[in-house]
Amino acid sequence: MLRLVLLCLSLLLPAEDGARASDWITMGTDCRLVTAGDVNADGFADVVTINGPRDLCLAPAVHGWKSGPWAVLAPGIPAGEVALLGADLLPEAAGDEVAIVYLDHADLRSAFVDGRLTALHRVEAPAGVVLAAAAEAASG
Repeated sequence: MLRLVLLCLSLLLPAEDGARASDWITMGTDCRLVTAGDVNADGFADVVTINGPRDLCLAPAVHGWKSGPWAVLAPGIPAGEVALLGADLLPEAAGDEVAIVYLDHADLRSAFVDGRLTALHRVEAPAGVVLAAAAEAASG
């Protein structure tokens, strides 16, 4: 028992460079919108966000009990999004898709291959419809 306590303490004490050991993944304050969805089709919900440099990022679930390190799903996401949604929007495709919703359209990212969402589908809002109102109504 004492060995276990000492091992745990050694993981929490600062290393020589001052860093602390931790397996918790953190996210910066530049991530305004966050969603979850089984993007990699492993049966567990993954965390998805858009970071400050405008990358669509994924923190994959590790057996459903924590998230893994952040990875870029798709770089160069245009600014102006009002909502982010992870859901099974294309039932014929494996895993969930990620919808990045703007005022006048949504960009649907799908086809998880080699750690990236490789397909982009643009869905225009119907004439006279502002998607921000729909996103607000769905979240309220």
